[in-house]
Order: sequence, then structure tokens, then C-alpha cells
Amino acid sequence: MLNKKDKEWIRETFKEVVTDALTVDVRFTQKRDTETGVPLKVPKEITKEVYLPAHWVEFLPYYEQSINLCQKSAQKARNRAAEAKQIATDTGAKIDAVGQLYLDLERPLKVLAAFSDMVNNNQISMDEHLKLVYKKDASDSK
Repeated sequence: MLNKKDKEWIRETFKEVVTDALTVDVRFTQKRDTETGVPLKVPKEITKEVYLPAHWVEFLPYYEQSINLCQKSAQKARNRAAEAKQIATDTGAKIDAVGQLYLDLERPLKVLAAFSDMVNNNQISMDEHLKLVYKKDASDSK
């Protein structure tokens, strides 16, 4: 059985091992003066030995701020995408309406063409032309 001194030695040893394992060198780029906050003319490269859990806790507010900004940006993008989708849907409906208008104008335009042929004294009469046009349309639609 372990005595109190052995247990303390194990606890301290594991603490040192874990601390050593979680301590790493981190390279930072310092772009602002830490005292004044003024941007530096030339950024400094700094290497620091850091205990990772403490480092994560130190930078947690920055991570939280970044996540909040990402969420706001994503929400704005979703809103713009919904607006764009609505605009595209409206535009598609308008294009369909124009297409239907052209389809509906096909027969009247053919009649107008027949009338034009008649006015221009073609060999074929307007009645004959209309019979030909409507005969073709009737056979096309079947």
C-alpha cells in the first residue's frame, strides 16, 4: 500500500508530466503596441512558451467574439440568399408571363400576316391563307 508521501510524489510527477506535455512554443505576430494600441510599422514575430489550457482560456473572449461575428455574417448571408431567391422567383414568373404572351400572340400574328398578304395583292386570298394556317395549327396541336 502507498503511503501519503508516495501519493504526493505520484501526484506531483503526473502534474509535471501533463504540464510539460501541454506546454508548447507558440509563434505570435504582434501588429500593435501592447501599451498604446498603436499599429507597429513593422510587425514583430514573438515566440512564447505557453501552457495550452491557460492559453485557450486567455483567448476565449476572442474566440467567442469570432464565433458571434461568424454567426451574424451567416445570418446576413441567409437573408440575402432568401431575398435573391425571391427576386429570382419573381423574375421567373415574369419571364413565364412574357413567354405565354408570345404564345398567345402566335395566331393573331398569323392572321395579321394573312391580312398583309391580302393587302399586298398576293395570289392567295386571305380566306385561303387562314384555312392553310389554321389547318397547320390543328394538325400541330394533335
